[in-house]
Amino acid sequence: MHLKALAAGAMLALLAACAAPTTSPTADAPGATPLAQLADFAVSDLEAADADAQAHGDEIAHACYPALIRFVQAAPTGQQTVLGAFSAFQKTRDLAKGVRRGVPDYLVLGCAPLVADIKGDAAALVGTLAALVGRAGMLVPK
Repeated sequence: MHLKALAAGAMLALLAACAAPTTSPTADAPGATPLAQLADFAVSDLEAADADAQAHGDEIAHACYPALIRFVQAAPTGQQTVLGAFSAFQKTRDLAKGVRRGVPDYLVLGCAPLVADIKGDAAALVGTLAALVGRAGMLVPK
C-alpha cells in the first residue's frame, strides 16, 4: 500500500507540471513538454540523492533511487492536453488509476526496504515525542 502511495506521488508530481495551460515549447528545451522537463528535473534530483546515499553508505536508499529513476523515466511525458482545472483533474485520475493497477515489481523490490525503514523511523519519532509529552505533563503543576 505504501509503495502505491510512493508511485502515485511520483506520478502526481510529474502531472503537476501540466496544471498550467501550455502547448508551446519553452526556450531552454526546444520541443520539450513541461511534463518532460519535470521528469528530467526529477531524474536529476534522484541521481543527486542516490549519489548522496552512496557517499554516506545508505544501501537501503541506494537500492530505491535507481528504481525510482526507472519509474519516472517510464512515465508518459508526451504532449499533455491540459486546458484547465478539470482536464488536470482528469489527468490526475488517469494516473492514479494506472498506479492502482499495480506498482511495477522492480519498484517494489527496490523501494520496499526504504519504505519499511521510513515507517520504522516515523514510529520511533512518534514514540519519542509521546515520551517527551508525557514527561512534560509530569513537570507541569496542576
